[in-house]
Amino acid sequence: MKETFQNPIHDNLVACLASLHMIAGLDVQTLRFHKEDPKTSHKTCPGIGMNKEILTKDVHNLIVSRESGDHPQTGLPLI
Repeated sequence: MKETFQNPIHDNLVACLASLHMIAGLDVQTLRFHKEDPKTSHKTCPGIGMNKEILTKDVHNLIVSRESGDHPQTGLPLI
């Protein structure tokens, strides 16, 4: 709740989430924070420092940038 969500943690999380979403074929718009799970008691997770709208936009933009171009992606996406 006290720590800010900034680089390099932000960029590492975005890269990780983009890779996971690409490999698993998930839609980043379905991303849910721990506090959004009605079955959890962790209602402050991940804290006030992380903005979901910004995070999902950044993940989406990275996925788009990795998938753009004239040649299809082969193998695992690079981080």
